[in-house]
Amino acid sequence: MEVPIPAAPRRQDWPRLLGDLARQLEDGRIYGRDLLSLSVALNGVLEAFTRRSRLTTIGRGDVPPAGGDTS
Repeated sequence: MEVPIPAAPRRQDWPRLLGDLARQLEDGRIYGRDLLSLSVALNGVLEAFTRRSRLTTIGRGDVPPAGGDTS
């Protein structure tokens, strides 16, 4: 018997998936015991996003913010 492997989310899927996660957090549908591991994963995503956005900014010829300020 062959077990189907779910497809990895595509780039256009991420905004909806992250929105779904935000709503589940707001609604209390994520167990408190899972929040620590979720925070570790989300911090990794934020760090990768920050690195990528800096590279994109540099690639356009813009100067990245001094001191790592991304606001």
